[in-house]
Amino acid sequence: MGGKSRFSIAVARPFARCRRRGQQPMNLDWKLIWIALGLVLIIEGLPYFLFPDRAVAMLRQLEDAGPGTLRLFGFLAMMAGVVFLVVGRWLA
Repeated sequence: MGGKSRFSIAVARPFARCRRRGQQPMNLDWKLIWIALGLVLIIEGLPYFLFPDRAVAMLRQLEDAGPGTLRLFGFLAMMAGVVFLVVGRWLA
């Protein structure tokens, strides 16, 4: 293969396609990813820090909830996240 591994060829191929089409390859903004992760952890930790007794009671209620209820809450949380992403991109 002329000194190139299969991995390097597989990684380089999509970037070459982007350049041929006149597009820029996707660049990850790691600073933004770290900021987003930090905000998620802050928001997730707030209820436990501010209202530990209520948080424990809420976790006990979640323990008693069935799988269907948990799936519904998970789906609603994902959809809220998608809405926040769309609104954030629209505002930016």
